[in-house]
Amino acid sequence: MNEYLELVDRAQKQRIMLTKKQMKNIRDLYRDVAKDLGKRAKRANKDSLSERWLLDYQKQFKKDIKELNKILKKDIENSMIESARYANNIQLDFFNLLDIKYKLNSKETFSNMFSKIPQESLQELISGDFYKDGKGLSERLWFHEKEANANFDYIIQKGLVEKKSTYELAKDLSDYVNPEVKKDWSFKNIYPGVGNKKIEYNSFRLAVTSISHAYQLSMQRSCKANPFVEGIEWHTSNSHRGPCTLCQSREGKTYKPDELPLDHPNGVCYFTPVITKSMEDIGLELHDWLYGGSNSKLDDWYKEYGREFAGESNLFRNIRKKDNNNDGNSDIINSIRNDIKSGKYPLEILESKQGKHIREHNNYIEGRSYLTISIDEAQKIVNKYAGNGIIRLNQNNEWDNKEIVTVDKEIGINVNSMTNEESKTNRCKIHYSKRGTHIVPTRKK
Repeated sequence: MNEYLELVDRAQKQRIMLTKKQMKNIRDLYRDVAKDLGKRAKRANKDSLSERWLLDYQKQFKKDIKELNKILKKDIENSMIESARYANNIQLDFFNLLDIKYKLNSKETFSNMFSKIPQESLQELISGDFYKDGKGLSERLWFHEKEANANFDYIIQKGLVEKKSTYELAKDLSDYVNPEVKKDWSFKNIYPGVGNKKIEYNSFRLAVTSISHAYQLSMQRSCKANPFVEGIEWHTSNSHRGPCTLCQSREGKTYKPDELPLDHPNGVCYFTPVITKSMEDIGLELHDWLYGGSNSKLDDWYKEYGREFAGESNLFRNIRKKDNNNDGNSDIINSIRNDIKSGKYPLEILESKQGKHIREHNNYIEGRSYLTISIDEAQKIVNKYAGNGIIRLNQNNEWDNKEIVTVDKEIGINVNSMTNEESKTNRCKIHYSKRGTHIVPTRKK
């Protein structure tokens, strides 16, 4: 599994753990309400029926459920923002990996680009703007509270008809609320309207759906902001108890970020943002573009998302130059070229370092790009192209002592550091040092 897919896998596992934690919290909340009602039930009269006592008991239940939903609202909102961050961090961490590996010097910009997505996704969901019915989290919790109260009233009315004692009825009510008590045949027979219902089910369903939708919406927004994401692949969850025709029809399909279907309520399907390019190709493409390379796709992406996400402090704006020669730093680059051509950097190839990129050499390190030409031929390339290739500076106008040159024939094999995929190339980097040079095959442009 490559580093990018590891980020996707980690986010999905975090979402699963978060959902399990939220469900446990809900179960604990209802158990606490049942515990409180159970204590009150023990004080009830076992031989007679007191409607006044039941009325107080009913009021206490409604008070407890109202308080439970206040806590639950805050808990679900916290879980939603966490879920949204998990999905968003796939793309943020992806760019941060590229930033470190390929010296893009743009970590702050990447952070700014994605920082608003989780909170904006949360607000859209809890306000109800995201849903066709316009109902937000508060309205859905209120509806569930209303339903719970109605079921509680139903049990009381049925219990009165059955002439149950205050104690028996109070115990039935406590058992109905307790998620750990299994309803027996007698309970289901006396209270058919709620016998097969679990009071906590609606809360479970709302929490699972909210966490799932926060994850999905944040993923869609963050994927749309990543120009290298080609789509989002749908995967049916193995946790489905039975076949879900709708989800099965989507299995393995790749959708554009804006067109990813919304998972159904209580859905736990998962998604993989699809990136087919290697991290090395993407890192080098970004680096080329940031430091002057022409790339219409990234130019269009920047116009659409750069200012919106990064604001006026956008580092891309400070780094980007519109030609391959970095005209904004031409004096520095020309000075480096003159130093190379005047002999400041010895051009003789160092065999000890060059050997690390020749497969037949004792110094060769497995997995590195390698030459298919001799050291003598490599020396001729250095002699011919030194000082005439592409020289790039970082945002501090510092040079990394490397120069990219393109020659008129294939000179070696570029090995993708992520996939180990090999490709022939006529492009290389000349590495300069105080003692000499060596060249390393790099990917074709």
